[in-house]
Amino acid sequence: MNKILLLSDGNPTDSTISDLTKLSNFSIYRAKDTKQAIRLLKKHSPDFVLCTGKILQNEDGRYILELN
Repeated sequence: MNKILLLSDGNPTDSTISDLTKLSNFSIYRAKDTKQAIRLLKKHSPDFVLCTGKILQNEDGRYILELN
């Protein structure tokens, strides 16, 4: 069974993500913040991580994910 970590600060409204969570051959773990996501990553070692948010670039040129 594949394990997926969904990192989003709200309920996903994308129908594709909603449909994915209904599939029986996936275990879905949800995190609303990075602390919870790191804890779930260590505990469950998911196969995939899906993030919702905006990708921004800071002053140093590094990319960051801003959760919606």
